[in-house]
Amino acid sequence: MCSFKLNLGKKMRLVIHDYPGHAFPVQLSRALAKMGHDVWHVWSSDIEAPRGPLNYQPTDPKNFHLLPISLGKPLAKYNLIKRLFTERSYARALIRAIEPLNVDVILSNPSPIVQGPLLNWCKRQKIPLVSWLQDLYYIPVRKVLVEKFWLAGYVFGWLLKVYELSILRRSQKVVLIADSFKEFLSAEGLPQDSMVVIPNWAILEEMPVRPKQNEWTKKYDLSSSFVYLYSGTLGLKHNPQLLIDLALSQPEAKIVVVTQGLGRNFLEKEKCSQGIDNLILLDYQPFEVLPDVLGASDVLVVLLEKEAGVFSVPSKVLNYFCAGKPVLGAIPLVNAAAQNILAIPAGKVVEPDNMDGFVKAAEELAQSSTERETFGKSGRKYAEHTFDITKIGSRFETIFKSLMV
Repeated sequence: MCSFKLNLGKKMRLVIHDYPGHAFPVQLSRALAKMGHDVWHVWSSDIEAPRGPLNYQPTDPKNFHLLPISLGKPLAKYNLIKRLFTERSYARALIRAIEPLNVDVILSNPSPIVQGPLLNWCKRQKIPLVSWLQDLYYIPVRKVLVEKFWLAGYVFGWLLKVYELSILRRSQKVVLIADSFKEFLSAEGLPQDSMVVIPNWAILEEMPVRPKQNEWTKKYDLSSSFVYLYSGTLGLKHNPQLLIDLALSQPEAKIVVVTQGLGRNFLEKEKCSQGIDNLILLDYQPFEVLPDVLGASDVLVVLLEKEAGVFSVPSKVLNYFCAGKPVLGAIPLVNAAAQNILAIPAGKVVEPDNMDGFVKAAEELAQSSTERETFGKSGRKYAEHTFDITKIGSRFETIFKSLMV
């Protein structure tokens, strides 16, 4: 066990490294800064992903710092060889950026290819590293490797699993986003006292309920249409074919998909080849217009492949709750997001391989405005009760302080 720096004072110097630059982690950084800590919020500006409010705001304290890192070219997310070399280079750039900061604790959530070198550096510098586990990276990668290389893919997938789990075992603490992660990782040898479950959240204060008739709706001529809307990443863990099936089954509705990358490319081809006029494809929208984007919908859609199981929790659902709209999910029923949607209840969920059930659930929501309103209000009420950044920030602060004695 490494001995780390002793910090008996209340003020800490913290790096919050959120690799893709999403919204809720930067809210955490701002909250910690307002508690009096020096905070550097770090992310990769090369990743094609929905962004949070990653610019300085008038209310930001002077001890809050934004630190984007770029290698000067987009990350090749779906080319595994290029991504391997790019992420190794990014890890070196990350370490160079934070080395002069003399920080007390680092919270970080990237792929193991970045986290491994960062952890090794932290051990040498005697800086506690808290791994913020959003999902298990090896699961979708292993699927791709097995499909491409069969037996060799199994071997490389197993090696990646071993490497990823070794990083978690060596981290000073691991923050998990669902209890199901804890059960699995305990069986893999992680000590119970090294893991803390803090579910993800959304920035409630910046996600007001917006009416369907808003400027964004007018811009894209959606005012008079019934709208199913998907907003967020559409990659290896999602099946975009479900959105094609939805568009074909609901010709009078508009299916709006706000995304970029792998899934978007698939949808572009299918839209063109099948002439699906009611499928509207848009790039990621600025965070400040996201309330209007979600407000334009009648039903919000979330997808997650069966292979992801319990080890990935789509955070877009949390923004959906804030929007006060019903959720239609094709997600494994064992997944925390699916269980949350059903428990609130905030919508309908089917297994991701149940295409007929997905279309049927979509039709049922379209036919019942009462049900849509009830689900939407329940989701918003849950968000208002749960997404308290002061309480969430205090939980992270407690973890960080526990590492300083």
